[in-house]
Amino acid sequence: MVGMVIAKTTDEDIEFCFNEGDRIKRDPDVDINKTFIRYNILSRTPERELKPVPREEYIAEKGVPKSERRVLSVRAQRFRSIIQFDVFAADYKQATKAMNELEDAIFSYMHYFKRNGVGEIIFKQQLTDTALDTYRENFSIKSLQYQVVTEKQFVIFDGIIDDLEIATT
Repeated sequence: MVGMVIAKTTDEDIEFCFNEGDRIKRDPDVDINKTFIRYNILSRTPERELKPVPREEYIAEKGVPKSERRVLSVRAQRFRSIIQFDVFAADYKQATKAMNELEDAIFSYMHYFKRNGVGEIIFKQQLTDTALDTYRENFSIKSLQYQVVTEKQFVIFDGIIDDLEIATT
C-alpha cells in the first residue's frame, strides 16, 4: 500500500519494492536518476493474543432450512511488526527529499492505511545515514523504522448441530 501511495503522490522516479537481498542493478556509465525504496519486515510478533480469538459469530444463510444453516465465526489475531524502509539515492540531498516524501505520504494517508486493515503505524526511529560504495555503485542511504499493528482474520463456517448426545462414563 505504501508503494502505491508513493507512486501516486510523487513526481519523482521512485522504485519501491520488498528487499529480497538482490542488488540494485545499474549501468556504471549512466548516472542514477532514480530513487529506490526497499522495505524489510524486521520482526512480527503477536500482540496480546497468542492465537486467533473470536471476534464475531452469527448464523449465516438465514433463508435456508434450519438443518442446513451454518454458523459464521470470525477469529482474528493482532500482530506488531517492525518495518524498515531504506531509501537509496544518488546523493544525500536526493535521499533526504525522498525520505521526507515517504514520511509525508505515510502521515498524510494514515486514514487510507487504517481503512485497509492497518491498525496503527507509529514512527519508531531513523537509523544512522550510510553510503553504499561497492562494485562502482554509489548511493546515499537513509533508513527509517516504523512499528505497524495489523490484524489477520480467519472466517470459519461451522454446521449447526441440533441434537448432540454426549456419552459419559
